[in-house]
Amino acid sequence: MNRLTFVLLLAAAPAAFAQSGWISLFNGKDLTGWKISGDQSTFQIK
Repeated sequence: MNRLTFVLLLAAAPAAFAQSGWISLFNGKDLTGWKISGDQSTFQIK
């Protein structure tokens, strides 16, 4: 019974996050919209 409840919660979680205003930080392709705060020489992309 506990396992079923856990699985149902996991299945419903993405829909709950989408409705609550979560914003995806990474689009999976590039770093569009990212800004470096601080010294730019301390950051690198691999």
